[in-house]
Amino acid sequence: MVMLTGCTSWQDVITDTQKPESIMSDDISVKIIYLSDYPEVEDGREVYLKWVVSVADDLRAPEEIKRIRSYDNMNQNMNPYRLIEFEFDSFVDAYTYMNRPEIAKILSQVPSWTSNARSHTFIQRSDHSRYEQGKWDIMDVLFINYPLGVKGKQSYLDWVEHISMTSVTPSQVKIFNSYDNYFGESPHRMVQLEFANQSDLDDYHSLEHIKDIRSEIMNRSSSYSSHTFKLRSEYVKE
Repeated sequence: MVMLTGCTSWQDVITDTQKPESIMSDDISVKIIYLSDYPEVEDGREVYLKWVVSVADDLRAPEEIKRIRSYDNMNQNMNPYRLIEFEFDSFVDAYTYMNRPEIAKILSQVPSWTSNARSHTFIQRSDHSRYEQGKWDIMDVLFINYPLGVKGKQSYLDWVEHISMTSVTPSQVKIFNSYDNYFGESPHRMVQLEFANQSDLDDYHSLEHIKDIRSEIMNRSSSYSSHTFKLRSEYVKE
């Protein structure tokens, strides 16, 4: 059976016959994020997307999946080229979904259709939170590693508590959530901001206090990267 892992590759899958009770007992919002690059062949992007369309219905069919979305990196010269997210209401749902034979079969094929792919399992935190109902096309994503040292993570979280409200209140941002890597691997933290359009994202980034916060992240983390993604339509399930 396929088990949720903190693997850095689609191929690094742990097999077991026992359900991990400590994971199965956690009733918490879970996101499994896949970051992938298109295959390095002629028309690689089109080849990959054609395969995605062929498996889209199977990926979104199971009842356990709460939300599934795929995005393209708006900077076509930056890796990863693509982000796919699977959202679940609990680890039970995530575990059940990932162990369905039809889902496991599709995921096992991913290395054949990409030049590079890796996955991460995140659990939602409560320090950043904003939600407006809607289908928002633009997502700003930050991948952050906590500072080194015994108190590194706590010092970062103390700072986040201080700037949280000023981050989430601007009207341009529609959804704002933060997540911890469940397995403690890099990246330690993911922050997702969703916007209706690129103009709203640009306006948000132009706010002076947001520019100050973004600059300060460099001092408050050991490393971070930022990407802007645009929603695709191959397999959206809300």
